[in-house]
Amino acid sequence: MSKPNRLFLLFCTVFLAVGIFYFIEQRRKSDQASPKAEVERMAITDSDQTDKLLVAELRKLGVTPEDSLKLEYFFYTSSASSAAQLTDSLKQLGYTASYRRAADNSSEIVVTGWTSPMLMQDSIVMSWSARMRDMAVRYNSLFDGWGTDPHQKK
Repeated sequence: MSKPNRLFLLFCTVFLAVGIFYFIEQRRKSDQASPKAEVERMAITDSDQTDKLLVAELRKLGVTPEDSLKLEYFFYTSSASSAAQLTDSLKQLGYTASYRRAADNSSEIVVTGWTSPMLMQDSIVMSWSARMRDMAVRYNSLFDGWGTDPHQKK
């Protein structure tokens, strides 16, 4: 794997890890807050900035707005029923989707999968990410972000 690919994957991994730890810490601190309100507040925090950074990194790796890529996405929830409903909704969008206990925290459930290919235009990626944050709120979960392989077969 080339150095730019390793750096991009490292960036995505760090982004994911920070999101997980932030989500867990906020859940501990907010025993009195309603879960839905807390999820809504966390879901909008810096998401647009992070999406812009990820798209900028893709541009550095040669991905153009005319390229279509699948995106890998990540949600976290503490409810198996929320995870199942979210997984079903993602599958209805034509995405692959599955859920399982998070490796680092057995009380959290990760929902992950891949989208169908989409154009890597800034507006399309930003709009898609906003829809994923809305889905997270609907299913009492946290949209923890996305990543991709910039050199996937087309």
